[in-house]
Amino acid sequence: MSDFAYAYFSTELEKLDVSSLEGIFEKVQKLLAKKRAIADENSVDPEEVERINAVYAKIPREEQVAVAHSSMRSMWEAVKNDTW
Repeated sequence: MSDFAYAYFSTELEKLDVSSLEGIFEKVQKLLAKKRAIADENSVDPEEVERINAVYAKIPREEQVAVAHSSMRSMWEAVKNDTW
């Protein structure tokens, strides 16, 4: 928030009575809880990363790269032949 916006916002808040400020405070708390929940959902679970890495560790590197290489080759052929 810019300094100007903060100054304006603060000035407007000063004009409100206690019950209005409490209402705004409750709404801000709900919004904050919602934002925190979304942030927690989007966070990466280290244990899940370890499980995924353990699965990929069992697959030879050449086999993992072959799939990506095949996909890239297919895309290149589609672009080259203008069939996409």
